Amino acid sequence: MRAITEKHSGIHIELKFNTPTRLLRALDDDLVDVIIASGRPRSAESKYLLVDRRMDYVVISSVHPLADREEVSFSELRYENFIAISRSSSIAGYQSIIDHASAGGFSPNIVGEAETVSSLLMMVACGVGITVLYKEHQPISATDAVRFIPLKGEKYFNRYLIWNRLDNSCLDSVLEVAKGLFTPEAEDE
Repeated sequence: MRAITEKHSGIHIELKFNTPTRLLRALDDDLVDVIIASGRPRSAESKYLLVDRRMDYVVISSVHPLADREEVSFSELRYENFIAISRSSSIAGYQSIIDHASAGGFSPNIVGEAETVSSLLMMVACGVGITVLYKEHQPISATDAVRFIPLKGEKYFNRYLIWNRLDNSCLDSVLEVAKGLFTPEAEDE
């Protein structure tokens, strides 16, 4: 955001923090101009730019039998109970578990959902099940009760800059800065 306001002093940015699902809905309803969210736009009229890729990790209780592993293949998790971030919080987060499991040759046993990452981590720490998050969520846990273990095969969670209206005079400036900050190795899959 700083890069945009430094380069284009006439642009006013108002940050609104919400769940990815609510951000997508706000974009659909023209309540915001641009969002950064996990998950692609729902409207065919929306445009998007991949701006970030985060490696996914399986998150397990520190007493789980796999807790000492250096990495885990998702197919090894076929008999595990999963806890997902709720669809109302993040459709993409929920779907990532289903997609990883499908690629691993199974359908996940999702036994619970959480509205927040903090609640999700608490459920994992209590042994309710396991989940999938990216490593940057680890500081939220601030506990030794859970372990973040890399998934074999470098599975990624994508974030997109998404917009609808092409008649926004600031959009070109925002896109110019975003493309300059975008890392070329973060190619879309």
